[in-house]
Amino acid sequence: MLKLRKFQTQDSEILISIRNDMEINELLLLNKKNKINNNSELNNWIEHRNEKGFFKIISLGNFGIGYIQLTDIDYLAATAWFGIAISKIYQGKNFGFIAMKKLHAFSKKRRIKTLFLKVREDNLNAITLYKKLGYKFSKKIVENYENNSSKINIQIWKKDL
Repeated sequence: MLKLRKFQTQDSEILISIRNDMEINELLLLNKKNKINNNSELNNWIEHRNEKGFFKIISLGNFGIGYIQLTDIDYLAATAWFGIAISKIYQGKNFGFIAMKKLHAFSKKRRIKTLFLKVREDNLNAITLYKKLGYKFSKKIVENYENNSSKINIQIWKKDL
């Protein structure tokens, strides 16, 4: 059974592998230079996410397969930004869909009414998933992210809960 839970020490290896996977980082619009080299750096990275929002491990039983987060939570405006990353071997198996449904329920309980996300315009698998979950295209940011020497367009999507 898939669940969202707090980080545990046993999750270190999978999180470091996800965070240091350059292909995943490019899809997540992350800076390639910010690799995590040890548990201390990983703990700092997780702490930073929890300070500014909500960070949970996506797990099958007790085995972590990815993470999900809300950032820039604005309780007055009832909005937050959303992010998800799943290890490559678990992608395409509906785990992202299930984890996002759980995050939507969590967000509603916290009175968050609108979720936003950024996605690369060429990340069609993610866009298909977001559409399936009821996200709507909001706007396009032209040449916002640089990958190797090419500029990539970013899209903002939103979901009213």
